[in-house]
Amino acid sequence: MESQHIFNGDMTRAARILVKVSAQYIAREANVTKEELRDFEKGRHDLS
Repeated sequence: MESQHIFNGDMTRAARILVKVSAQYIAREANVTKEELRDFEKGRHDLS
């Protein structure tokens, strides 16, 4: 079964900003680099 993305980069960034959580915190909790998260939010990287 192929996984489906629930959040795209734009939605991820908007949600993060809405709840006032830093990119550094999200990256650390998701076990990705801040650069990978930034690239995902800009649509340049897939985190799956």
